[in-house]
Amino acid sequence: MENTEIKKLVDKLNRWREMYYNEGETEVSDEEFDFEERRLKEMDPNNEYFIQVGRKLKSNTRDIKIEHEVPMLSMQKVQVAEDAVKWLYDISKIPGLYFDDGLGLSVWIDPKLDGISGKIVFDKDGNFSYGSTRGDGKVGAIIKFAADIDGVPKHFVPNSELRGEFIINKKYSKLINGPLRNNCSGILKRLDYTDDVKYVSFVIYDFHAYNPKNDIEFRDRGDKIKKIADILESLDEKFHIVPVEKTNNIPEIYDRYVNKLRKEWEYETDGIILTVDGGEDNYDLIDSKYTITTCHKYNMALKPPAEFASSVVTGIDIAVNRQKLSFVARVNPIFINGVNVSRATLDNYQNMRKMKIGVGSTVLMKRSNDVIPKIVESYNEEGKYIDFLKITKCPVCGAELIKYYQDLACPNEYGCVGIFKSKVEYTFGCLGVKNIGPAVISGLVDWMYSHNMSLSYYSLFVFLLTEHNLDEFLNEFYGTGKRSEIFKNAVKWMFDNMYEIKLLGGFNIPSIGEGELIKHNIKSFKDLKAYIKKVQSMNYLESAFDNVIFNWSKDKNHMDDLLKCENLLGQYFKVEEGIPEGSVTYCISGEIPGYKKSELIKYLKTVNDSLAFVDSVTVNTNFLISYETGTTKVLKAKKYNIPVYTIDDVIDHYGK
Repeated sequence: MENTEIKKLVDKLNRWREMYYNEGETEVSDEEFDFEERRLKEMDPNNEYFIQVGRKLKSNTRDIKIEHEVPMLSMQKVQVAEDAVKWLYDISKIPGLYFDDGLGLSVWIDPKLDGISGKIVFDKDGNFSYGSTRGDGKVGAIIKFAADIDGVPKHFVPNSELRGEFIINKKYSKLINGPLRNNCSGILKRLDYTDDVKYVSFVIYDFHAYNPKNDIEFRDRGDKIKKIADILESLDEKFHIVPVEKTNNIPEIYDRYVNKLRKEWEYETDGIILTVDGGEDNYDLIDSKYTITTCHKYNMALKPPAEFASSVVTGIDIAVNRQKLSFVARVNPIFINGVNVSRATLDNYQNMRKMKIGVGSTVLMKRSNDVIPKIVESYNEEGKYIDFLKITKCPVCGAELIKYYQDLACPNEYGCVGIFKSKVEYTFGCLGVKNIGPAVISGLVDWMYSHNMSLSYYSLFVFLLTEHNLDEFLNEFYGTGKRSEIFKNAVKWMFDNMYEIKLLGGFNIPSIGEGELIKHNIKSFKDLKAYIKKVQSMNYLESAFDNVIFNWSKDKNHMDDLLKCENLLGQYFKVEEGIPEGSVTYCISGEIPGYKKSELIKYLKTVNDSLAFVDSVTVNTNFLISYETGTTKVLKAKKYNIPVYTIDDVIDHYGK
């Protein structure tokens, strides 16, 4: 079993590496990649996988390969400061290391840039010759327009190379869709110069001379970086170079990186690089004590804590979530990102079966921020008994479960308090209701059920609008006092700020929320009823959306609830105030070339007097004016299916 597991793990890691080095992207995060590498290291520390540096470039007529005269090695990695301290302590025991400042063994720190490693090569006269990527560390690919990239020097030391990172500055993140590193990789593969090459920069972090007489003598890393910069300045070259600083307190600098530096540095990073103090003599002495295959031993990458960890499932809890059943695994407590974790979310029922997860399974969990971890992978040790979940009835109401695509579901939508509790929680979330949490919602639904009220949205809103029912519930649940007032204020806010589309988005139509409704031009109860009438008259349903709407509307309970809510709540639906009837509303995001905002609003009135400016993007906004791609308003406009125009577009559409 273990040999099979090792082979599967090696194949998976090689596939991820292939994507990373040849395509500039991968299907997993860096943290998961590192986690699986560490797992292989524990299972088979001498596996041939660890002899590789990067991956060999695919044979591609578009790529011109170039062999590195000096191999571009990888970097050994640790993920906690204590391991880096131990590495430095082990290094310190090597006799003969030289330091000249009396501080003892120290390290130089520079950012581990998250871009594409490469180099710029200079000919015998010190002129730019070519630029290339690192590739597998032995062979890279020529970058055909490297000379046009920001920060690439045209002149330097003869017969030498500058090593660095091709990377996109974080200031461009709003102008570029997708991860900056992936975009950078894609740009570098272009056959010819394109306009988006302007976003890429080359940031220098090292230097090598092919001829010893052209080498730069340096006493430490800081001195080397300074001398590289001095030479480039003397040649009047524009360049970028990594910031470096010296420390003998690794935990302190790492804490500063996590909490401050990585936000301040202008490029994306995935850790810091530690280089032992001293010059070439120290480097050679340290490397001489080890067998150097894929990385030097005098430096080390210290990366942020992993978001992944493995543990063993000790139990599985079941809940009803808007009809579908959800599953949460209880696991042996483990630390992820410094947090003690004992629960993890399982995916849908069929995926849980496919992954063969049961009590006793070993699982890989991912945790991001404060969200409950999710299980992303599992395996079962050979010979170990695994107790797989067997369930046929709803754990709340006892109804026989049905299959719903990849899930199990309770069919008792209007009789199961578990379903209704999750529906109310979801709807309140869609409406933006604050200060009414799951425990209060659970008590509210239990009260309604015990008083023979139907478990429908209509009954819920009638209940919330009926003062004596509300007071009776609050007295039983809270008693008198401040909490009851907070609940009433939250309910009042909900009715004062109830947008029709948000209520429809929270109406528990399976897999259809506000965004999907808007994509189909449904923004009101009237629109939804018209759409339902249309799909009910169709002979053939072309889309999944139409199929869901058709099946949902066939249930008399759904339609009855929908129509009653429309009649009850129509008076509460909020509309934008101060906008004349028949106006075309628009919003503005970011800087508009050639205009101040106030001047532009006045000008557009002369273009068409029906144009009315609004401060924020809502579902009722007709269009947005913006020359940017990643602002909050632009993203909101995309969510609401609202067109984003330039000034020329507006004049073309609305000019008289």
